[in-house]
Amino acid sequence: MGREPVDRGRRPPRSPEKTHVVWHLRGTRFIFLVSLLLSGADTVCSETLRHVLAARNLPIVVAKLENLDKNITSGAELDDKTQFLIAYYIDDGTSALNPPLYLERFDRKLGSWRSATLGEAEARSENLRVPCLGSILSVTAIGSRFFLDAHINPSAGCRLVLSRDLKLEAGLYGWVVGRLGTEIVIYHRSRIHFAPVHQAENCAARSPHQT
Repeated sequence: MGREPVDRGRRPPRSPEKTHVVWHLRGTRFIFLVSLLLSGADTVCSETLRHVLAARNLPIVVAKLENLDKNITSGAELDDKTQFLIAYYIDDGTSALNPPLYLERFDRKLGSWRSATLGEAEARSENLRVPCLGSILSVTAIGSRFFLDAHINPSAGCRLVLSRDLKLEAGLYGWVVGRLGTEIVIYHRSRIHFAPVHQAENCAARSPHQT
């Protein structure tokens, strides 16, 4: 006896009601997964200062730091043979960078800590004073000074110049592209974001005075 042919390459069409239910369930699962990933990212990115220092094998026992058990965010570190310096903000759960900027420095030779805060920092751009406290992208040491790169927007940033005892000496409206010795830095001046025409301008600055 012959059998009726079976079309295995096609399925009977779903009713509109079933199709709507399937896509609704898929959309719900997608939203749930995205929410789970975002909540997990917040958890991973937020660490306490104690955890960060412990991961660098720094002596926490002798460190009398007020923010050891607070979550920190948007900072950067300098870690070399002679010292460790971290700049950070307190993560208060609002996703905002609220001053002050905290600084903690460990002198490996002396075995001692020094702390400081920056409540505000400005740079001059022509006749304007530009606030410079933003996410810290990097910390470097040149000569007897520290340089912190702060993010403002995709077209602008600030370079904060600190003395060895963590006092603010200058704010440069731009990012460093070179240096002459240990006292003079060459930096590219920041530009107005979304401006139709950008004029490139390189400047020289001698610490602690700015130009």
